[in-house]
Amino acid sequence: MSLWPRNKPMSQPPHYGRVGAQHERPARDAVQYDAKRAIDASHSERWHKTRKHGLRAVVRG
Repeated sequence: MSLWPRNKPMSQPPHYGRVGAQHERPARDAVQYDAKRAIDASHSERWHKTRKHGLRAVVRG
C-alpha cells in the first residue's frame, strides 16, 4: 500500500526530474579527436617504456 493515492498528482517542483543531471557536452570535431588520440598514444608509449625499464621515472628517447 502506498502512502500517496495514485489518482492524486504529486506536487513536485518543475526541475524535479533534472536534479543532478549533467550539462550536454558539445561533440568533439575531428581535429580535437585526433589531437586527443595522439596525446593518449604518446602517454601510452611512455608508460610502456617506463615499465620496460624497471619503472624508473625518467625515460629518455
